[in-house]
Amino acid sequence: MFKSWRILSLTLIALLPVQSLFADAKSDYQASWSAREQKATTSAERIKLANDLMDKANETATGRKAGSGDSLAKSQHALESLRDSKRDDVMILCEKAYEFGSRQRDSYAAAARALGIIQILDPARRLDSLLKLQKMYDDVYQSTSSRNVGIAKGLAEVLLQVGDEKRRNLHKGAIQGTSEIAGEVAAIKAVNGIYSRGLEVIRAAMNAIRPYAAGNKAYQDFLKKSESVEQDLLAAQQKIADLAARAAEFDRNFKLQQMMQSRLAGNPRDTVSADKLVRLYINELDDPKAMEAVLPKASAAVQSTVALLKKPVSQLTAAEASTAAQWCNSVNDNPASPNLIAMNIRVRVYCDAFTQKAKSADAASAPIRQIMARISDDFAKAQIDDSQVKDLTQSYIAALAPPPPPPSPPPPPPQKDVEVVVTSNSTPSVSDSSPSVKPLPPLPTPPKNITPPPEPQRQLPRVKVASSVPAKEEDDPKYDTRPTIFDFGRD
Repeated sequence: MFKSWRILSLTLIALLPVQSLFADAKSDYQASWSAREQKATTSAERIKLANDLMDKANETATGRKAGSGDSLAKSQHALESLRDSKRDDVMILCEKAYEFGSRQRDSYAAAARALGIIQILDPARRLDSLLKLQKMYDDVYQSTSSRNVGIAKGLAEVLLQVGDEKRRNLHKGAIQGTSEIAGEVAAIKAVNGIYSRGLEVIRAAMNAIRPYAAGNKAYQDFLKKSESVEQDLLAAQQKIADLAARAAEFDRNFKLQQMMQSRLAGNPRDTVSADKLVRLYINELDDPKAMEAVLPKASAAVQSTVALLKKPVSQLTAAEASTAAQWCNSVNDNPASPNLIAMNIRVRVYCDAFTQKAKSADAASAPIRQIMARISDDFAKAQIDDSQVKDLTQSYIAALAPPPPPPSPPPPPPQKDVEVVVTSNSTPSVSDSSPSVKPLPPLPTPPKNITPPPEPQRQLPRVKVASSVPAKEEDDPKYDTRPTIFDFGRD
């Protein structure tokens, strides 16, 4: 029977190896173990080598001989304390233990221990380690699924952690704006498939053991633990559903964009399609450059309104601010839009501008008050406080500020004081108090009108709003530190 091992889900500070020290560690390994490697030509020899390598890794990290205490996978303090050459030595020993241990089922346990240590020493390799562990579990599960529920539970737990790692990567990409939509949609579907398979595996194991659980404490304990795994997988699926909804919305909008572009290509005078594209580029797709390209084909009303949005807010009249606010509000009609809050900020800017310039009794203020009430509710639901709203609105207004005036032409050089000298039988001449007489200077040429450089085409500023996804686990460095037991077993 295989022993139980743990792969610790720790997020530690990465200890970056020094290249020269790592080279020394490889050299030391070759000197000590190359002969054993050459002899490891049978399964039995590879199993022995994998276990001996793990014992040496344990001794190197803890200073204790094998069997004198907890395994290295449990010795968190020892792993945290590893530095420089010791860390490199342990890393190489574990890499080799996995290399030889993963080649036959009888040493999968040693290989799993090695992966557990590798992902602790180098957190960047955690997903790779989990995928390798999943492959080993799958290999055993395919031949023992009907008779070994322990393997099923272990595989389900590995699938949960693989899905979590991939989901966190997607979460980071969504916040940083580095995800490609098509790739994101495919990745989300893949992660959801991982969780679905985990549920299928753990539920099959629970169904297999449930008829025998009455009066059997071990089976009842197993069912309780399996139910916990099932709940974790269901919760994970709910978390990926938020990303899935976001990706599905982007996908829907891209398809709408393609449809409107196709219609406009077939009929350049189709202002309805052009207006829809302008709305799409301003709202869901947040693409000012694409909006500028299609704007000349839009209706006159849309063109004039967008022109208002490009003007400095301080220069708008009350009527213009009201027009801008109500139009922006009308195109912010998609509750599923990923830019709903950013659009609300834009609407808020023009509502505030109207309020400042309109008379208090102005009848036009009624719809503005209604819009402001709706926006306040949206901000409250998104947990965006007044200080954040103020900062975002000020950033938007600053982006539309008038450009600096062109530099003034340099003043003409000062002329010298001249004196007119009149003598008999002579024409007036100019004297500069010097002995020689100089003629009058020509009249100064009027300066040419200096045409200021054309003002650059103004674009709508983009409103960047922090993700409304609660930070919680994804941003917590201590998240997922609980140990998870993986039980390898035989038929």
